Amino acid sequence: MLHLPALARQGGLLADVEKFCQRLGTLARLALSAAVQKRDHLRKRAPELSRGFVLDRARLVVVPVGLDEVVRLMEKRRIKRLPV
Repeated sequence: MLHLPALARQGGLLADVEKFCQRLGTLARLALSAAVQKRDHLRKRAPELSRGFVLDRARLVVVPVGLDEVVRLMEKRRIKRLPV
């Protein structure tokens, strides 16, 4: 589960959409890498899971939580910065 509002509040990312998107991509790649590491660990520790391709059929599910909140926060911040 990726808690996007927590990510957006780190380091002023609400003010910089480009930087937020870069961090989000990095976080997604990190999640994928962690899943591959876990699958390799399970393959070594529990060889019975390797029979019948159970591990190879496993799926990684990453759930972005709070995208609507992040969009609202970024939009609110953008509106405050618009010249009148």
